[in-house]
Amino acid sequence: MLNNTIMIILILIVALGGLIYFVKKTTENSDDIEEKELITVESLMQKVNETFAATIKRSVNDMNLNSEQYKKKMANKEELKSAIHKCADGDSAARAFVKQYTQDVITDERIGKVSPTNIDSIIPFNDPDKLKPRYKFEILVMLWMEEGERGFSNNFTRFGLDKPKKTRYGDVYDVTKEDIARVYEEYIKERGGIDYAEKIDFLTQLVYEKRFGLGPVDLLHEIEVDEYQGGTSGIPSGRYDITLHNQTGDYPEGVSDYEKSLDEPRYSFEAVWIVFHGLNIHLSCTTFETQKELQRVTRNIYRYNAPTILTQKDPKIIATMKDGSRVAVMCPDFSDSFAFLCRKFDSTPSILPEKLLTLRKEEG
Repeated sequence: MLNNTIMIILILIVALGGLIYFVKKTTENSDDIEEKELITVESLMQKVNETFAATIKRSVNDMNLNSEQYKKKMANKEELKSAIHKCADGDSAARAFVKQYTQDVITDERIGKVSPTNIDSIIPFNDPDKLKPRYKFEILVMLWMEEGERGFSNNFTRFGLDKPKKTRYGDVYDVTKEDIARVYEEYIKERGGIDYAEKIDFLTQLVYEKRFGLGPVDLLHEIEVDEYQGGTSGIPSGRYDITLHNQTGDYPEGVSDYEKSLDEPRYSFEAVWIVFHGLNIHLSCTTFETQKELQRVTRNIYRYNAPTILTQKDPKIIATMKDGSRVAVMCPDFSDSFAFLCRKFDSTPSILPEKLLTLRKEEG
């Protein structure tokens, strides 16, 4: 009888131990999965928002600071508040300040928790097939900017991205997602990959541009292009469902898939264009992600010394950014969609007339 009781107790102890181990492992695995799911671009944006808001709203009087510390904290608080409002106005100092603050937040081990061990799970740098075309393009732009003043223009022409595509409609200037995939693979292989500092810089840029900056055109303001545009072509979102478009596919033999794609309708928030050395080039490789993002950028880009506010009563505004760039913004009813054009100030290296003539002959 005693032996049976002891045996039952031992069985219960073993079973209880196994149950505790199982629950512990399950909890640990759940915590790991939860942490991975939480560290996304969107979650980092939220943490940056919360940290910035807390920094601005927190009372300095409650910190028990001496006079010098108090003045420094107040100055930092006011600088952040001011920079957030100015970073989309062509103010490079404000832009740099907000980006650095953003990077400090996302790499803080208590807040953003981004590190060398998890950054590739947030952005799949090591798996180009999973990288969005917009991300590939922006990574290339940032890496080309590292090469100096003409880094972007030199590489843009070196990889033939300024060359027209021959179609039955005539020459079409368009940088497609296929173009960017090809160039990205070749360039990254050529330079031997992307290091952690460059990955962090890109992730910072992505969080910044989605929350405070100019979305997919944010980096275009920093490079040597004559002009950039958003929302200036395509169908306004909400007025037509492009998924209802029925393309018959009756094309002559030899028509390429790219030519067929030109007949497919696109939303206006998918329209990003640049003027590069006088050429109007569609960047179909990158888009605003939503109509809301296009509207946010349109409502912010013109604000520096703007004569009025963009509304239905004043649906077109022409203004000057802090760096001298000229901006035109518009909204319905003046235009079908929210849209903007930014003519850069003194950004494109001059090209001698004889060089322009040579380029035109080569294209002809």
